Amino acid sequence: MMGWIVVALALFSANAAYAANVVVERPETSTSPAVVSVTGRIDEGDYAAFIANTQRMKHATIYFFSEGGMIVDAVMIGQMIREKRFSTAVADRGVCFSACALAWLGGVKRFLGNSAAVGFHAPFQKTTHQRSAQADAAISIYLRYMGLPRRVAAYVLEPGPKELNFLMSEDDGRAHGIELTKISIREFIPLP
Repeated sequence: MMGWIVVALALFSANAAYAANVVVERPETSTSPAVVSVTGRIDEGDYAAFIANTQRMKHATIYFFSEGGMIVDAVMIGQMIREKRFSTAVADRGVCFSACALAWLGGVKRFLGNSAAVGFHAPFQKTTHQRSAQADAAISIYLRYMGLPRRVAAYVLEPGPKELNFLMSEDDGRAHGIELTKISIREFIPLP
């Protein structure tokens, strides 16, 4: 089923000029999860970079700092995060918008730093800014695959391409069915 989601989303992705940086900040040890950062615009091929950097990891915290990008790669990264049961985080004063926010939702545990924000909007064709029922359905299926309640899809898909629905606190998350933990995260640190 996830293959259909990728095909549907590919129709609404545009090539980006810059790819995200996927960096292992701290290796996994016997007592501590790895720390991986994904910064910059998520682009075509970033899923492959993510896999190359994380495939042997058993426990990791994935940090995001991105204003968005390619939905296909973001959803595939989110799916891999969920399958590997990794945690996700946005550090203090960080942002994770659009496609990045979809990947962040893959975390089995989701963390949000002080003054950090996660922002959602419906997928759209970059050149025409048009939405599609197929892309919206694909995102809804992805969110259900993540184990999120149905009401999350309404929240994520509500804003148009130039708007965002923001999560900035645990209360915001609870109000929309997204479990998260708000803590101070000043640097890339392993989180449970």
